[in-house]
Amino acid sequence: MKLRFPLDSVIAGLLLAEALSAAAQTLPSPTPLPFSSPLASATIAPTPTIAPTATPAPSIPPPPTPQPAPIAAFPVPPPNPAPLLAMPARRAPASASNPPTLVQVQQLTPVVEIWRPAALTPEVPTRRGKYLIPVFIAPNEVLTVRLQFGLLAIGKTVVVTRAQGAVLDPPQQVLVVQSTGDCAVSVALAQGFSSGAIKFYCEGIITTLPLWRSIPAQQVSPQGRTGLKR
Repeated sequence: MKLRFPLDSVIAGLLLAEALSAAAQTLPSPTPLPFSSPLASATIAPTPTIAPTATPAPSIPPPPTPQPAPIAAFPVPPPNPAPLLAMPARRAPASASNPPTLVQVQQLTPVVEIWRPAALTPEVPTRRGKYLIPVFIAPNEVLTVRLQFGLLAIGKTVVVTRAQGAVLDPPQQVLVVQSTGDCAVSVALAQGFSSGAIKFYCEGIITTLPLWRSIPAQQVSPQGRTGLKR
């Protein structure tokens, strides 16, 4: 069975289609909606983390205010250090000296002679090590002490020291051995002293001469004459 449409209806339909087409061309295209992922709604939000509270630092008191420097009553000069001095060069160690031989000791050991006033020959006291036997001196008597050395002692110095009571003439304390190998000095006992001594030093060798006061013969009683020498 054939359907029949009226011609007016067909024309009206065509006109409506053209009008819709023209309207579609003039209207702007619709803005597409943003794409939403189906999984976005299923994502679990993270649990919020609580930040730790910072511990407050202990309060530090401010440093004390320095006191002002005291003002001196008078101006103090700045220090004046001494200049640095160069240290002296170290000396080379001295070579060890050999001890004197027996011949040298004999040449440097003096033979002591005691010359009394108006005497023709000297007295030679006996030596006992570095000591001589005592020599007696009368009041107001002056003795000449002569030291006789060997030839090796020529030009050597002899240092003379005296104990309390002894008097040297001349008073110098350094003698020089002459070309003849001898030197001499005068000695006496001071008033008020009954004994004394003199010492001679030559190249490390010491000679000691004791001095004793003797009593005049006219003042010695027969009982006290025993053992007394003149």
